[in-house]
Amino acid sequence: MNGSIFYITCLIKKFYIRGDYLFRFNRLKTVRRHAKISAKVKKIKIGYYNREDWDRFINIIDDKESMHSNWEDWNQAFNKLKAELANSGFEISEVVVDMEKLIEYCKGNRLKNTGATRSQFIQKN
Repeated sequence: MNGSIFYITCLIKKFYIRGDYLFRFNRLKTVRRHAKISAKVKKIKIGYYNREDWDRFINIIDDKESMHSNWEDWNQAFNKLKAELANSGFEISEVVVDMEKLIEYCKGNRLKNTGATRSQFIQKN
């Protein structure tokens, strides 16, 4: 599993596993440690966006160019990701993203609403 690449949370950023840590490639193709993975069971939280929230979601994010253009494409990629992670031995926890709480989190922490910020938000919920 070391070195495997997964699309997680925003389905745009590339992640891989090394030991007990999840690493993320940023836009400059450099690697940054993203999250510690439970040593006993590999647990991971992934964000889920409801269909009825999609239009609002697209309007509030700051990285529209890196997101799927419609919910159907995003949902298909999301389900593929879940299957890949489950087949790799991860215990998956789906977090339904509440738009109001996401907006509050971004404003309260003075953060842009990007994939990295949404990932942080999801891991804290």
